[in-house]
Amino acid sequence: MRKLATLMLMVSGSAVHAAPDAVELAASLGLKVKGGQVINACDEAVTPMLTPVELGGAVGTAQLLVIPGGPNTVSCYGDNPGDMHLLMADGAGWRSVFNGGGFIMVLPDTRNDVHDFALGGPGFSFPVFQWVGVSFTAGGEISDHDLQALGELPTFP
Repeated sequence: MRKLATLMLMVSGSAVHAAPDAVELAASLGLKVKGGQVINACDEAVTPMLTPVELGGAVGTAQLLVIPGGPNTVSCYGDNPGDMHLLMADGAGWRSVFNGGGFIMVLPDTRNDVHDFALGGPGFSFPVFQWVGVSFTAGGEISDHDLQALGELPTFP
């Protein structure tokens, strides 16, 4: 019984990569931090959000760091949720594999066993990003009609 408990601890310990604190992660990316908050593109101190995004394959569960807008959201980010950084576990730390603005919609299609995603926002078509082994890169687009035909998709943030 003791061997089983030790094995379970080893397996669970190696499979789990704890998410960092959102402010610490923002600082590690070189973003300006002040008083436990992050300074966004509008020069406002805001509380960042960190959300897990399951993408599978070599990326596994990525972390989506969103630096939102404050009082000037509309004039700064429009309809987008803010600056977004998608990070994957890399050894004991995290590394950025995508940054942009919009809503990440995880698609059923995969490249190299990692799910593609569309970057949503206003419009009739949306760019699709595909895993190329080290990061995500633009790999076409999907129409609003085709996106709707896929039904309910995991969408972040």
